[in-house]
Amino acid sequence: MKLPVLRRTECPALLSAFFDSSLSASRRDLKILIALSGGINLLLLIPDLTLLDGPAEKIPVTVLRLAFSALLLLLFFRMGRIRSFQRLSLIVTGCEFFALIVFLFVFSRYSRPDFLIQTLGLITLIIFFFFVPNRLKNKLAAAVVGSLAYFGLAYALLPRLDAMELWTSAFYTLLIILLCAVSSGNAEKYQFREYLTKAELERISSTDCLTNTANRYKLTSEANRWLEFCRRRELPLSLVFIDVDDLKKINDQYGHSKGDYILACLAQLISDHLRSSDLLARWGGDEFILLLPETSLDQARNITERIREQIREQIRVREKSVTCSFGIVEMGKNADFDTMLQEADRLLYRVKAEGKDNIRCC
Repeated sequence: MKLPVLRRTECPALLSAFFDSSLSASRRDLKILIALSGGINLLLLIPDLTLLDGPAEKIPVTVLRLAFSALLLLLFFRMGRIRSFQRLSLIVTGCEFFALIVFLFVFSRYSRPDFLIQTLGLITLIIFFFFVPNRLKNKLAAAVVGSLAYFGLAYALLPRLDAMELWTSAFYTLLIILLCAVSSGNAEKYQFREYLTKAELERISSTDCLTNTANRYKLTSEANRWLEFCRRRELPLSLVFIDVDDLKKINDQYGHSKGDYILACLAQLISDHLRSSDLLARWGGDEFILLLPETSLDQARNITERIREQIREQIRVREKSVTCSFGIVEMGKNADFDTMLQEADRLLYRVKAEGKDNIRCC
């Protein structure tokens, strides 16, 4: 199966769905990383309290590290409530900048810091940023801003710092950022392509290829889900059984390609009248099922009447209008999908017996 070549910037809705799916996949790993970060941050208090000169230096460093670990602990327990990757990305980026503030503040408190050791600490922090699930641009922003702030602070605080040592450290830090960015970007592109492939396979498995409507499998799954939802919330739900009148005659007279074209046009016309929560499915041959959640029988009849009129006006074969017959039922107290379907089918055949091109409600 060949997928269309898509730039991620050309499909923001799909990209948003991709990142939201990534949130579900990475939630457990992210919680482990959060716990690990909080633990490492607390362990770093040991060298801080050992090497810092006095209480004036130790107390603010201790308070800042404890505050950062407390923030990570709160995030650890609130992870389950975060449903949007965009929101999570902002929170993670905020935590990364907080980590940079802690790192830079502690660095500034040391009277004689070892520049190379601190640079290794910065590089480790940058690698960790790229390892944590986040948007690539946010990872880059944290890495670049943190590096610039660190080297600027080192230049200001360490007047005896060797220029060659400073520029060499800056070069290798930049190299690490570039390598991490390339690696992270390629991984994200690969994961996005995998997501597109999976989404396309799911679409094919649940879609009628001729009319681009849902197939039986998709309809049954969604119907059961909506029945449970509407029954639990005490909301109405209606089902419309649609049959194209005399499609066999059209196929016999004008060919199956004309009949297929009519079915595709019909599906598009009906879809144009629906909400995002409504579902149109091809049941088989010339039959369609329309599922209308949170819709009463009267509302469903009004919607169906508008559709019926539009079909007569807009879909024609050699100036002759194409018509449809409709059977409508509303979810009863103990109704399931099969019983609703059978009742709508019964009403539909009453319309057929009475002359077609009409609507029958239960």
